Amino acid sequence: MRSLFAGIIGAVSLFATAAIAAPEPVLDKAPAWVKPLPPLKTDSPVTGAPFRQLRLDEQVHFGPEGDSIYIESVIRIQTAQGLSAMGTIALPWNPDSTTLTVHKLEIKRGTEVIDVLADQAFTVLRRENRLEYAMLDGVLTATMQPEGLEVGDIVTLAFTLTRKDAVVGDFSENYLPAPPTEQVDQIQLRVLWDPKTKPIRYRLDQGMNPPKVGRTASGETELIFDLKGQKPYKPPTGAPSRFQRGRGVEFTQFKDWAQVSSLLSPLYDTAATLKDGSRLKPEIDKIRAASSDPKVQAGMALALVQERTRYVFLGMDAGNLTPAQADMTWSRRYGDCKGKTALLLAILRQLGIKAEPAVVHSSLGDGLDARLPMVGLFDHVIVRAEIAGKVYWLDGTRNGDRKLDEVAIPEFAWALPLRAKGSALEALRVEPSPLPTTALTLDIDASGGLYSKAPMKAEQRFRGDYAVSAKASADAAPPEELEKAYKKYWGTVFDFAEVDKVTSRYDEATGEYILGMEGKANLDWTEKNESSAPRHLTFGHKLGGPSSWKREEEVDNKDAPFAVTHPLHVWYRETIKLPDGGKDYVSEGKDIDQVTAGYSFWRKAGIKDGVFTLETRTRSLQTEIPASEAEANQKALAEMGKIDVYLVAPPGYRWSAADRGSRIADMDKALKEDPKSVGALQSRAWLHRENKDYAKAEADYNAAIGLDDDKSTLYTLRAGTLLRLGKKEAAMADFVTARKLAARDAGDLNALCWEQATNGVALEAALGDCDKALQVEPRNAPTLDSRGFVLMRLGRWSDSIADYDKAAGIRPDSAESLFGRALAKAGAGDKAGAAADIAEARKLDPGIDEEFAGYGLKAP
Repeated sequence: MRSLFAGIIGAVSLFATAAIAAPEPVLDKAPAWVKPLPPLKTDSPVTGAPFRQLRLDEQVHFGPEGDSIYIESVIRIQTAQGLSAMGTIALPWNPDSTTLTVHKLEIKRGTEVIDVLADQAFTVLRRENRLEYAMLDGVLTATMQPEGLEVGDIVTLAFTLTRKDAVVGDFSENYLPAPPTEQVDQIQLRVLWDPKTKPIRYRLDQGMNPPKVGRTASGETELIFDLKGQKPYKPPTGAPSRFQRGRGVEFTQFKDWAQVSSLLSPLYDTAATLKDGSRLKPEIDKIRAASSDPKVQAGMALALVQERTRYVFLGMDAGNLTPAQADMTWSRRYGDCKGKTALLLAILRQLGIKAEPAVVHSSLGDGLDARLPMVGLFDHVIVRAEIAGKVYWLDGTRNGDRKLDEVAIPEFAWALPLRAKGSALEALRVEPSPLPTTALTLDIDASGGLYSKAPMKAEQRFRGDYAVSAKASADAAPPEELEKAYKKYWGTVFDFAEVDKVTSRYDEATGEYILGMEGKANLDWTEKNESSAPRHLTFGHKLGGPSSWKREEEVDNKDAPFAVTHPLHVWYRETIKLPDGGKDYVSEGKDIDQVTAGYSFWRKAGIKDGVFTLETRTRSLQTEIPASEAEANQKALAEMGKIDVYLVAPPGYRWSAADRGSRIADMDKALKEDPKSVGALQSRAWLHRENKDYAKAEADYNAAIGLDDDKSTLYTLRAGTLLRLGKKEAAMADFVTARKLAARDAGDLNALCWEQATNGVALEAALGDCDKALQVEPRNAPTLDSRGFVLMRLGRWSDSIADYDKAAGIRPDSAESLFGRALAKAGAGDKAGAAADIAEARKLDPGIDEEFAGYGLKAP
């Protein structure tokens, strides 16, 4: 378990650099500048928490000895779990920059006080905990397991960390985060410095309460912060990163950013100077010979540094601020950001290209311009190159950068160029991405039928950092694992797809990483009834939608802007090749061209030459939007999200042979996995029947009934199949069995009624079956339609028209009911009424005549 005291140190800011060597912790009394707190009361109630922090005393001194932080922590162990947490004392420090002095480690048990340091010594370990990130930081850890700890013991630890740096010299700086105070009985933050020798400024961050300012007897400035009265910081949801860090206070002796810039600049001038006979010069000559264009030369230099020297962070010795010599980095073929920057600077300057180092923060650059100037606010360094008046920001630790014009401005927000005469901060303004960072295309060939498995191809292109990341992951994976991963990925992207083949490749010319997929699509088409138009909700049409822009009432910086994911540029195109050349297919859903919430949203859909095409684009335009616009943006996104895009087929679509063949293959597969699946057998039997393969249909119905002989519809459908095979006696027997099993199930009775009626057999029995079904569900439109059909075949025209009127009143868009009523009206002599119904039925379902011809009926 992680040491609690290691966590305490982790909460203390020490902008570590390099200078003095202290490879062992020093045991000594507390410095004279430390002001002890009043006597501690230890009678606070014992709770069920593993431990309770009775005291946290943090005192900081900016003095001639360096920048020192004194910490005294008093903790009461309350449970066995707390005993485990306190079992190991671990104090990490970097001996190249910092001295660790331990003043006290005591255990109080009742009235007994045990001096642990009198009997036990620290063990010093070197643990490179971040080797997996290629980082060597040189941190040591002083560890100890106090002997004889018991539940109820009160453990006191006091120590000081003192930093003295050769590069920064006598300049002092620090950022002190406000520690959480809810679970601490006594807490203090005290800061001291001599204003005569150290003109230090301080800045309160994120609403930190102002300190009580005073003077010590020696004339030092003294700040005491009332942390118990400090409310915890609650960051505003969705705000940029500058609003996410907690409360704190920062101190600096630097008067401006220019002073920081000029201090660090000579380090890189020295490191970028090549020695006589440098092994790097032949490489520079190759670049010069390859092109006279400075942009091409710079691109080649950047590729050389990125690809032929690997990244290893070197924080040991003087490595935290001082870059390795360019010749050394090239010789050993590895370096950290400082070494790679010095190497790139050396090459560019030899080529006559204006270049200088610039320090940045890799994740906390947002809001840097509002903070006090400090060296410790930077954790990365890049190159600022200038060619023909245009500035390029080049990072030697990246991979995959090829052409200078395609190198994006990094998302660090601010950079500080390092110059001998100093420099101000320079904003890194990231422009909207001109090209998609991800582009996805999907092509489906559904010309064989809406319900068949449609051949599909998809491709996704990644650009920029997305491409670099994807390529790095692919290069590290075994080929067989990569194939599995990509098949899983595509199955997640398209949940309607059966993935057969995947590909991946990196395009050296464009710097794109390209994924490909081939497979089959199972498109989802919905129909309200048998004569309605099938509708397909397209895959990638959605833009906008529900979003949350709310913030709690009690948050800090409630009016902070909302962050926008930037730069973002996502493009999608979907095509579907339609059956019958796309005749009578339509696209529903209006196009979109709208700017809201910091994004540009664009969508267009349509059908041309038998192909449906949908294209969408989402592109960020800025990094943040004002909170005052949140409500309007939320509404706009919600309204946009309501606009769906449907592909609509002609009404009354009839399944094609390909549709049925595809579904039969599905049922074959299902039955191979479960031969006793009655549902799969019944579905396959119906498909065989539609294909007029009645023998196979009968076989499947027989098998299904053999597994489930009390299902009415199985007997009904087998009866219809037997009639088509000329086995009328067996069919009539099945109708009798189906009737017994149907009992009073309205759905089964209607199926029985319809099957007899459409085959023109046992019409009086069929009428009785419909009557029974309507006794159970009097307003069931399909059953009313079935009875109207029976009555029409019996020549009871007025009764038939009455039932069809009722069915059409409930379901006015049923072409079957209208066509059947037309036949009844024609029989009754109403030619005009019949013609009107026929016209409307054909309008709703162009294939309605074909369906009724299958029943032996045709329009008058």
